[in-house]
Formats: sequence, structure tokens, C-alpha cells
Amino acid sequence: MEKYKDYQPTGFDPKGLFLDDQQDWYVLYGRNRDSGILTESNWQTIVNEMTDISEEEENWDIHRFNHWACGWFEIIIVEKWAKSKRSGACYITQNFELAEEIEDQLDNYPVLDEMDLSEREYEDMLESWDLWACSDFKSAILDKFEDEILEFESKTENYLYERHGFQDLESEMDLFDKDDYFELFRDLDGYWETHSDGPYFDLEYTVEKMNLDDLFNFLFSDFVNPLTFVDPNQITLEV
Repeated sequence: MEKYKDYQPTGFDPKGLFLDDQQDWYVLYGRNRDSGILTESNWQTIVNEMTDISEEEENWDIHRFNHWACGWFEIIIVEKWAKSKRSGACYITQNFELAEEIEDQLDNYPVLDEMDLSEREYEDMLESWDLWACSDFKSAILDKFEDEILEFESKTENYLYERHGFQDLESEMDLFDKDDYFELFRDLDGYWETHSDGPYFDLEYTVEKMNLDDLFNFLFSDFVNPLTFVDPNQITLEV
């Protein structure tokens, strides 16, 4: 950790700006407007652990600054030495000892709380699904199957229309919501992971391995494919 008097957000900023009475406090962690999920998770974990020791922020503090590059940033600073009110002796604060432990943890592994990070990643994934991924998933399905369905209807004398009142794929797909498509994505073993810039969904591969039966079983709960269905009453056994 470095003292606040030596701290500068970027190489273009002055060191130790403001906080005249906390220049010798130590900078433990920071975040800004553009921080990702990992930074946000670690930040909240540190705040929670610091609060467990000192709810009043007596030997630690959070400061927020406006910034020309990222809009704003915040830092957690920690006081190393404090003076006993009873004896007047100086001692190393518990918050500073915790800060050193946290710094050692981050040096060895970048995640302070795996559970918290996983929950944040999952929530971010669901939000991204609602914002854009579901729409991309539907578009990929339409692109792949529109022509195949026309061919299917031609071969089966408009089976979908006659049995299910099917008009066109896009209209049929609009009857389902984002949760339905997320369930389909999972049923197809769709893959996603968190990258530094947000969730990544392997939509292309997921749709590529879909077939018409997968789609029809999703659209129609009682679907029977006339091209593959064999009526057991029409089977004759050779003697």
C-alpha cells in the first residue's frame, strides 16, 4: 500500500490532492465509474470487513472524487497509527492490520469472495440476456430455420398450419417471453461466461446444433413430426 500523499489516480494527476489531514493514511483499494464486476465485488467485500471492525469509519475512510477521465472514482484509505485515549500510547489499528491481510490476499488471488462474485456474475448475465442476448438468440433461430420451415410445410402439405394454426416463424416466436428463451438456451446446453467487458453467450454454436424437432418441441407442446412418426398400428411383422 502507498500513502495517500504519494497516490495519484493517473500519471496526469497531482499526488495527494486534498485530504490534508489524511496524507499519511494508506490507500487500500479503489473503484471508478467503469469498474467491472470483480472490482465491485472486492470493493463491497472490503467495505463489509472494514465495517465489521469499525462501523464509524474511525480508522478507515471512503473518499469520492470527480475525475476528468472516468467521471468519478472512489478510494478506501486506512489509518496505520492511532493513539490510545486512555494511555496516550500509539498502536497499529485493526483496520490497518486487516488492510494488510486483504492486500496479501489480492496479491495471491484476485477474488476476495467467490460466492459474492458468482452471484454478481449471474445477475449480470440475466440482465444482459434481457437487454440483448435473448434478441440475438431469437434472430439467430429465425435466420437458421425460416427457410427450413417453408421446406417442411411444403413436404407435409402445410402440416403446421393445419394442426397448429402456424402462420410464420417470427409471429409464433413472439408468443414466448425472455424467460422461455433462456430456458430453451439452457435446455440446449447453451454456454456463457463472464469476460472483462461483460457476459459472453455462445449463441452461434447453440443455434447451430439445434434441429427442427428442437424448435417445434419448443413452439408446440404436443408436436409430432409427421416425417419421422411411425404409427404402431400400421407396423406389420414379417413371419
